[in-house]
Amino acid sequence: CHDTAGWLHGDLKLENLLLSSADYREAQLKVVDFGCAMPVDRPEQDDENNNGEDQDDQEFAGTPFYWPPELFRRPARYTPAADLWAAGIIVYILVTGSHPFDKDCNATDDQVRGRVLAVAQDPELFDRFVWDERVDRLSNSCRELLKALLHPDPAQRMTSGDFLRHPWVQGLTASWELLERSHQNLQALGRKRFRDQVLHKFATSLGLATAAASSSSSSSSNNNSNSSSDKESPYKSLPQNILSDENLIQIFRALDLKQNGVLELEEVQQTFQTLGVSDEDVKEIFECADMDRSGVVKLDEFMSLMRNQTLETFW
Repeated sequence: CHDTAGWLHGDLKLENLLLSSADYREAQLKVVDFGCAMPVDRPEQDDENNNGEDQDDQEFAGTPFYWPPELFRRPARYTPAADLWAAGIIVYILVTGSHPFDKDCNATDDQVRGRVLAVAQDPELFDRFVWDERVDRLSNSCRELLKALLHPDPAQRMTSGDFLRHPWVQGLTASWELLERSHQNLQALGRKRFRDQVLHKFATSLGLATAAASSSSSSSSNNNSNSSSDKESPYKSLPQNILSDENLIQIFRALDLKQNGVLELEEVQQTFQTLGVSDEDVKEIFECADMDRSGVVKLDEFMSLMRNQTLETFW
């Protein structure tokens, strides 16, 4: 698209990738939603049109979770390298089940931004945030691809041509076993997000958030080395009894607005709207929680999902 059509996508992310058929081995990958697209060689605006502002400083309407370091700085300009960084984020999620800068799936936009900028300033932090045990089982070819796509310096980042010609992308070194697990990785990611949103919503009503936040504040005051952009979630210290039968049943009943013993999509959407979660995101998360594909989430599914991970590994 960069070289042949001369366009940048501007908002590459998992939600904007579709397969042409259910047979993923034969399906074509389709990229959708070109609402943020722009020409590769974007014509410069004259001073009258840009009101005297820096011509290289642009505003973007994409998704910050997929932004490279250069888009968080000023002046900022979207280049083909930004699309390649987003491609690296996508590949990383598919092969590991989590965002490279959000291992536990609970980071805010500001926290991800802080980690991305920290890595750009100090490359040694790359191992801390990205190159951890999640990539240990990946092939050398896949690891090489990810490092080239997620290079903090856009000038040294892999180009679109190199990406398409890479042996792993060509299927010469990729493992079908690993790729077939990507669907399970995405489902696991969705279930983590569901648990995250539910516990954030109901921790306060269960009388647990205040103590947890206090504990987190005390801990951070004793560790000044943590930057404000990378503080741990105040829910890190939630006690294990939040997953007791009594608490989970209480949460389930609060979500069950119709009081019919099951959770329907509309009920969960209505509840999560107060958290600023879009209906589209809730639908995606809900489908991962609906383990038997019945269209509703039953109490046993809910309790099984909420207990699938210990709080230490989740938060």
